[in-house]
Amino acid sequence: MAWRAIAARASRSTGWSSVGAAGLPKDTAAVFVHAINPYGFAWTRRVTEEGNDLNRNYVDHSKPYPVNEGYLEIADDLWCRRTSATSGIAAADARLAAYRKKVGDVAYFRAVSGGQYSHPDGMFYGGGGAAWSNRTLHAITDKFLKGRGDVAVIDFHTGLGPYGYGEPITHYDIDTPASRRVRGLLGRVGDGVQARARPPPRRAMGWATTASIGC
Repeated sequence: MAWRAIAARASRSTGWSSVGAAGLPKDTAAVFVHAINPYGFAWTRRVTEEGNDLNRNYVDHSKPYPVNEGYLEIADDLWCRRTSATSGIAAADARLAAYRKKVGDVAYFRAVSGGQYSHPDGMFYGGGGAAWSNRTLHAITDKFLKGRGDVAVIDFHTGLGPYGYGEPITHYDIDTPASRRVRGLLGRVGDGVQARARPPPRRAMGWATTASIGC
């Protein structure tokens, strides 16, 4: 029988002490990877030591990077490169607000946080090659997960909602076979799974609403 493996990139193995390996089916393994971005853990940052947003670094670096046209339109206003004066910040905020009104919340959110590969000093930069964390996770995957029949990845991600808040999220669209499979895997927890393609809760967009930063 093919082995199944559950890989969890987790900051803590919550609840594992009450289940443990003995609670898993005989054909199932669990692989826990702690702090895949140790630099970010140490400095309370999203970025790695290379300055990469790790979530945006998992692309094929041998091919041309995707272009975030929305980010290109607002990059200067997000970082206020032109001036640090109060009037300049206010003007940048006004332009960002106008852009958001023109394209809508979803397009604005994607422009800001969808990932960009043109401004190494900008927000959500994912270029410059595979980061150490990226390469390390691939090495772990190659060692422990190759040849497994089914693999489910659970990423304990920080930064959404209030402290200690848990929100199940999947990248699959709602009411697709893949989304239903996720719900089936997670059981009752899966009832609250949201599709990431949907507009995030406003509390998760608060940082974007703040507009220009780094001035």
